Amino acid sequence: MATLHLLCGKIASGKSTLATRLAEAPNTVRLSGVQGPPARTQRRWRT
Repeated sequence: MATLHLLCGKIASGKSTLATRLAEAPNTVRLSGVQGPPARTQRRWRT
């Protein structure tokens, strides 16, 4: 069974740190959304 962790919160609250620690588990994929300038709504995904 798969588990999805969706992290959201205030700036500098430790979201990236927690995501990095969670990603250390075996068979884990970390996706990080990168949003461009506000005028452009294109999203690029990094793994």
